[in-house]
Amino acid sequence: MSTEEADIRARILEAAEARFRVYGFNKTTMAEVASDCRMSAANLYRYFDSKQAIGAAIAERCIGEQASRLRQLIRDNGPTAGEKIERFVIEVLHYTYEQLAGQPKMAELVEHICAERKDLVREGKLHQMVSLVAEIIAEGNRSGEFAVDDVIGAAHGVVMATVPFHSPFIIMSGVFEKAELEVSARQVAGLLVQGLAAR
Repeated sequence: MSTEEADIRARILEAAEARFRVYGFNKTTMAEVASDCRMSAANLYRYFDSKQAIGAAIAERCIGEQASRLRQLIRDNGPTAGEKIERFVIEVLHYTYEQLAGQPKMAELVEHICAERKDLVREGKLHQMVSLVAEIIAEGNRSGEFAVDDVIGAAHGVVMATVPFHSPFIIMSGVFEKAELEVSARQVAGLLVQGLAAR
C-alpha cells in the first residue's frame, strides 16, 4: 500500500468514526462517509468494501493504539513488576474511558464488533493484553519479585480479573464514575500482585 493510499484510508476511518460517534454505526451509510470525505461512493468502495469493514478497521486501529501505549509503559526500566501491573490496569482503564465515556452512540459499533468479529476481541485485544502482562510477570520472575510457574495462565487470569476496567459496556453505562473505577482498579491490581508475589 502506498503512502497516499494509507493516508486516504486513515482519512476515511477518521470521517467514519466521527459519524459513528454522532449518529451511530447502524444509521451511518457508506454514501454519507464518502460525502464526508469529499469522494464518490464508488471511490470509497475501492478502499473498504463495506461499512462493516470500516468498523473492523476502526476497532483494529484502537486495539493497536492501546497495545502501543501499554507496550511503552511495561518496557519502562524504572518501575517494579508489581508497579507495572498496577500501571497496566490503570492505563487500560484510562484508554477505554478516553475512547468511550460519554459516547453512547459508539455502543452500536462495539456491539457489532463483539457479535460479528469475535476474533478481534479474542485474538486481537485480549491476546495482546495477555502477551503484555506475561512480559511483566516474566520480568517479575527474573527479578525474584514473583514466583509464577504458569506465566501465560497467570497473565490470562490478570486480564480476565480486570475486565471491569476495560469493558466498553461498563465504561459506557456511566454507572461508575472514573474516580470510582480508578480506586477499584488499584485495589484489584494490589490483590493480583499479592497473589503473584514470591513467598
